[in-house]
Amino acid sequence: MVRSLVTLKGEGSQAGALSEGGNTPRAAAHNYLLLVAEQMNLSAEPHSSAISAVKLLDGRRRYLFSWIINAHHLLFYIRKPALKLMPSLSSGALEHLRNVKINPAGEVTIRIETGADAKALTEWLFSPATGSDRLNSEQQRATDQTKQPAKITDGRR
Repeated sequence: MVRSLVTLKGEGSQAGALSEGGNTPRAAAHNYLLLVAEQMNLSAEPHSSAISAVKLLDGRRRYLFSWIINAHHLLFYIRKPALKLMPSLSSGALEHLRNVKINPAGEVTIRIETGADAKALTEWLFSPATGSDRLNSEQQRATDQTKQPAKITDGRR
């Protein structure tokens, strides 16, 4: 389950505390983001660095989003591949969300302190209005067209 993926960072880390079911607003936001990522068919993986972070990849393994787990908040990133696919995400985030900045690399960062912040982010980010709800679904359709149809074994058609 993706909820425990961040335990790979070891005992006592920010991420480890979250995966143990921490009862904090930050933990609620983290768990909510993992749940929504799964629903959006994004793969959540631990970031392979010294920091506690999660990266979200689409079916083509494009690194679209991530978040860093800080002591009292999460710092969510809309990464360059997502911005290249949907340049309007940058201005949309600034217009619709709070605690938004553009970092020196040109990526969008959003400070998330609570589950409500995470919900506001995902409701905006994956809404039909932004179009990003289709990023992975379009890729999934292309992948599905190259796969052999699954055999039905339960008698349904």
